[in-house]
Amino acid sequence: MVTTKILLTEDNAAMSHYQQNVYLGFVSCVPDRLLPRSIYRKYFIPTVPVDRTGTALQAPLSLRAVEAALLNAGFKRKDVSVIRPDYLESRMGENTEILALSSHDPLGLGPATTTWSTIFQGTPLNRIEFLSFMKRVQRLKEKFSFKVALGGSGAWQLMNNNLFTKLGIDYLFLGEVEYKAFDFFSSILNNELAEGSIVRGDIIRPEDIPPIRGSTNWGLVEVTRGCGRGCAYCAPTTSGKIRSIPIDTIVESAKVNLDAAWNKKKVVILHSDDFFRYGTQGSEYRIKPSTIYELFESLFNVGAKSITITHASLANIVADEPFIKEFSRYLYNHNISSFGCQPGLETGSTRLMSSMMAGKAKPFSPDEWSWVVKEAMRIFGENNWHVVATLIMGLPGEGREDIIDTFKLIGGLEKFKSLYIPLFFVPMSMTRLSDRTRFISTKMTKEHWLLLERCWKHNLTHIFGLYEMTDTPDPIFLHNFLKLSIESLKILMKWKRSSIINRSAKAPLVKNIDAKKLVDHCSASSSSSSSG
Repeated sequence: MVTTKILLTEDNAAMSHYQQNVYLGFVSCVPDRLLPRSIYRKYFIPTVPVDRTGTALQAPLSLRAVEAALLNAGFKRKDVSVIRPDYLESRMGENTEILALSSHDPLGLGPATTTWSTIFQGTPLNRIEFLSFMKRVQRLKEKFSFKVALGGSGAWQLMNNNLFTKLGIDYLFLGEVEYKAFDFFSSILNNELAEGSIVRGDIIRPEDIPPIRGSTNWGLVEVTRGCGRGCAYCAPTTSGKIRSIPIDTIVESAKVNLDAAWNKKKVVILHSDDFFRYGTQGSEYRIKPSTIYELFESLFNVGAKSITITHASLANIVADEPFIKEFSRYLYNHNISSFGCQPGLETGSTRLMSSMMAGKAKPFSPDEWSWVVKEAMRIFGENNWHVVATLIMGLPGEGREDIIDTFKLIGGLEKFKSLYIPLFFVPMSMTRLSDRTRFISTKMTKEHWLLLERCWKHNLTHIFGLYEMTDTPDPIFLHNFLKLSIESLKILMKWKRSSIINRSAKAPLVKNIDAKKLVDHCSASSSSSSSG
């Protein structure tokens, strides 16, 4: 048995590579009422590859960041190991002193999970997996004397009433780990940190972020931190203005992924909350083409064949349309025939844009937001980009007219091959709206239900095409299961609308909502606003 002083891992759902498909990861947000745990475990969350001792050969980026921070801080390789969760019992021993966990959505309180679980009822699969895993940890703590520390973007969910201590977690870490890694872990090893402590990390300079030492799920590589657009509800903006990680560091991290045995297609996914501002400084909101091209050329030169990105701003797409057209041709010339990103559309309401997310529209004004969205979707479509855009329902102070504005905006985007994903507002820790009440399905008005229906009628037309575009090497059962599920939902939406939605607590019967009357009201409101 190989034991290690510091073990790093996550639960089964968080650790899985989801058939090497980043979008399938969202299935963890679904409640068990819709997807039985047995099917979820067998087909959706395959285990990552390991060596003979259970050391993970592929792992979430968050764990790789902690691993790199510890090794960079001076801890020895033999004392730090990222393991697959099913090897926890065999790797745990008297020599193990710290079990370090990371979690993105441990209790299923994130926006996507809150939306699915409160509409359809039931317990989110990610919560089930996390709590099941923590029971195993608690049993091991009765046998061994190790300490448990948990961090990651979902750590805030365990702060209330010190819930983390009740689950067997001794320390909670919030924020960026690199500058505090040595002191935090050393203080635990030396019994200098009181149990129940909540420790906050410091914002790191990008040049001090070390490259990762092992491959990540989907070949994910971090390229920026922070944002700086200032949206009141958003966590990344709390860590300051956007910071671009040096290209040399990104390339070193990418090479680890490109050399991995699982990555036969030489995939790299560049993670950023606002990718096309890579290389900018402070409050710059225009693209720097030379820097983007330098980054991509550097990655192609070390063997990358497929390079994609996570998040990008709609405003950048519109402000620099000539670059987007040129960049799309550049990708096509490198045999990348389709590209995509996940932008935040959020709302069609100028009022909410001005009061809560004015920076999202820069270099344009909040008053131009609806135009920006329409133009961005046109540009995406003309350049064969596949877009998954999020909306927020239930923002504090949201009124009927705000929802109607969003309803109208989405209605004008139906011709584009994109997905529009309505998510519920969640008051995340450290944001300006952290003290507000979260939005759940019982608070939905008839306008909310119609907006949700409009989005998902559109999505069901395009969602399987997006899934097939990702070229997932999935088992045939999963492929057919997803296709059948989508076709079934289409039938429900077309003939019955959604009987599940109709049965949700306090939801108005969708059949009793007069869509035509609402659309007529939208038109009247628009005419009135124009004449004023």
